[in-house]
Amino acid sequence: MKFDELDLFMLMDASDIEYSNISEDMLVKLALCDELYIANYALAELSARDSNQASVVAWQILSTLKGDYYLQAAALSVLFDTDKGKVLDYINKQVQHFDLFMLNEVMQLMVEKFSDFATQNTSKIVSIIFNKLKKLDDKQGLIDKEVKDNFFSLYSIAKMTVADV
Repeated sequence: MKFDELDLFMLMDASDIEYSNISEDMLVKLALCDELYIANYALAELSARDSNQASVVAWQILSTLKGDYYLQAAALSVLFDTDKGKVLDYINKQVQHFDLFMLNEVMQLMVEKFSDFATQNTSKIVSIIFNKLKKLDDKQGLIDKEVKDNFFSLYSIAKMTVADV
């Protein structure tokens, strides 16, 4: 049986791989592989290199819902740095389907990059997030209280207190 380079990486522990020594083409393959830890590290390395492929891979991950919510959240952040409009459009279309982890990531992104979102029409996104949080049953604690408080503070939803949500 013959192994190619990708197969050999799949046999390794994600933290043992020297991503900085890997070609961009191989990083793309790794970022789209089924081993999620490796995919996360590879996407981060593409982003750290300011590779044009980082946004292409990030969009492929988001548009096909590849991987888990950790990989998708990473892809959202990577893509935001290169194509804010595409991310805003994606959030507008998908926010009603986001699980709690992705909802938290979107709120965190909207808090951290408030100046970018403040110039956009985010009323639909904010309204959907508000309604989802109102019906929330977050037994797993996936919504960070500080993120939620900051989100409500910045986007001041109808002057409601965070305690009402």
